[in-house]
Parts: sequence; structure tokens; C-alpha cells
Amino acid sequence: TCTTAHDLGAVAIINVTKSGETAKMISKHRPECPIISFTTSEKVYNQLALSWGVEPLMIEELDSTDRLFERTVQLATEA
Repeated sequence: TCTTAHDLGAVAIINVTKSGETAKMISKHRPECPIISFTTSEKVYNQLALSWGVEPLMIEELDSTDRLFERTVQLATEA
């Protein structure tokens, strides 16, 4: 993920996580761009706030991955 983001000149890495493990794995590689991590859990949100380079954001649970993708892009752009 980090290599691809670097090669593409990505502005951010966006992910959705329930446990926070995805964002923590990405964080270990110290990418140049911020990691915007969406979660539905306040506990995970607080844990991610302590992870290097991770900007956690809360998101409501949605019923489809298409709606989830659209909503994460919208919220990331607003943030």
C-alpha cells in the first residue's frame, strides 16, 4: 500500500477498519502521506488517534460497499 501510494503520488491513503489493524499495519511503514482511517467504533477511533500518521474519522455503518466507498471519499474530501 505504501509503495503504491508513493509511486502514484497519492495525497492520502484511505481505509475502513473495524479493529484498527489495517491502519496500524500501514502506519508501521511510515508512508509520506497521511493515513485517513474510517471506523464505526469510538474505542478504535481513540486507539488510532495514537498511531503514527493516522487521522481517524468516525463513519456510520452502511449497508453496501458502494455506499461506504462513496461516503468515505466524501468525508475524506471534506476533512
